[in-house]
Amino acid sequence: MARGMKQKGFSKEFLASREWYERLANIISAGSTTAATLALSDELVSQLKIDSSLLMRFPKDGGPQMLYGDYHHLRRSNDIDDYFSGNYALDPFYLNIEECRKAGAMSLGEVIEENFDFSEYY
Repeated sequence: MARGMKQKGFSKEFLASREWYERLANIISAGSTTAATLALSDELVSQLKIDSSLLMRFPKDGGPQMLYGDYHHLRRSNDIDDYFSGNYALDPFYLNIEECRKAGAMSLGEVIEENFDFSEYY
């Protein structure tokens, strides 16, 4: 599970429940890929305690593109513009992009190095 996130409602039992599948069905039927993506993001935020959320696209032929961002909070010391100006090249997700693409979704804990807290990116 990613740093800054505390599990609230995503137990194995919940993920196997009818309620979760009904929620997913509602999300998928949102009408468009964009609407479904935003609905899924809202659902994740409602189920997990999240400091900030970003949905980004990482095309193979360029830098990241922001799809959605709710990333303003008091503990954030850097600016998102710095990220898009080149700091993304140090992002553990970006550095492990092929593994992330294969997995579909990965938490920060799955992609960071052991001494992440002392890295240039951190």
